Amino acid sequence: MKNRLLLFPLMLLLFTPLSLAQSYTFYDTYYGERITALTARSLSLGHTGVVSEPLAIALNPALSSEVKNLLLATSLKVTQTSENRAFPVHDSFEGFLTYNTYAMNTNYYNDFSIAVVKGFTHKYLPSIGLAYYPFSNFRYDYEEEIRGQEDPNKDKLLARNLIKSSGGINSLSFSLSHGITPRLGVGASLNILRGTEKESKETDFLDTTQASPQEVWRNRSLKGSNISLGLTYKPSGRIRFGLSYRSKPTIEGNHHYQDFLGDSLRADTTLSYNLTYPWEVHLGVEYRPRSKLQTRVYLETQFGRWSKLRAEPPDTSLLKLRDVWEIRGGVEHIFFNGIPARFGFLYQPSPYGQDMARSVFTFGTGFESKGMKIDLGGEIGNREYRQADLFPESSPPRKDRVKESLLKLMLTASYQI
Repeated sequence: MKNRLLLFPLMLLLFTPLSLAQSYTFYDTYYGERITALTARSLSLGHTGVVSEPLAIALNPALSSEVKNLLLATSLKVTQTSENRAFPVHDSFEGFLTYNTYAMNTNYYNDFSIAVVKGFTHKYLPSIGLAYYPFSNFRYDYEEEIRGQEDPNKDKLLARNLIKSSGGINSLSFSLSHGITPRLGVGASLNILRGTEKESKETDFLDTTQASPQEVWRNRSLKGSNISLGLTYKPSGRIRFGLSYRSKPTIEGNHHYQDFLGDSLRADTTLSYNLTYPWEVHLGVEYRPRSKLQTRVYLETQFGRWSKLRAEPPDTSLLKLRDVWEIRGGVEHIFFNGIPARFGFLYQPSPYGQDMARSVFTFGTGFESKGMKIDLGGEIGNREYRQADLFPESSPPRKDRVKESLLKLMLTASYQI
């Protein structure tokens, strides 16, 4: 038993140095990209979890009531993002010819979370949980080259346009949950949110005799809180429903802005900053059909009231956001040797526009031995949309084509005592 108890802290020490960041798109550098899948099993089943994931304390705390003793878990997620930007090429009659790619960026990042849930055998004592999750991320890295021809046989690199955004908001969540009856469970969690965000946007001229370097720099410190409420209901042995509500958190902090031209500081401003995220509702169902293999089918939907997002000072470059419904689904087949095969899908509309929806395919498996469980999950997704040039040379800026691809791999190691 002592040797098994040592496995969890050893895994934690192994994974912690790898937890760095996760990258998304340019739109997310101001408001942040919300994190949905908190475990590898949830990721592999199309980001479902409101009816099946007791470790997702911030999503549906009612599920923690199913833990009868002590459950420890840690997760590591590795993400690859690729972005391809191209501008339209027209002939002398303004007819469209093709797209010319001018920027390709591929980045790799990591992310980390940990959760502990303690259940009690006494029927009047609630289960308690503690978890540390990423709540939203601001990370984004972009580079494009500016080239010119001194003579027909040379293509000289003159400058680089750079955008670097780092940081994110993390959630420290405390939960209480209880099984009211064998069919009904309820729970609540308090999520304490803390984070920072830094962004710089600059043109780095390699030949300083041509022009002075330019840079815009922003730094924000953020803090806030919100609550999550959840319940589960099991009308029969084959069907279970899950429902959760996450209140809108108001993030407060300081917003420090600087604008440089060469060595000259043109603007230096510190303002109070407020960001109110929308509330969210999650509804899911689990169905266990009759089959030779043990099979579980999950279907969920999430509604986010993004039209109610508010920020002060606002980012005037973004359009008005819209409310969105997300559709998630997953299927888990457990073979006779106990090893599962998991598949899922996620249709993720964007609050920034109808043409920015992302379609995602997920997959995974898991292994279990003597209380130790290892879950592996993967995700592949892509989208294509039009966006204004990030470093415009004309007014109004041209609309460029943006192609994004996303690959995620996630591992969750848990131990039940």
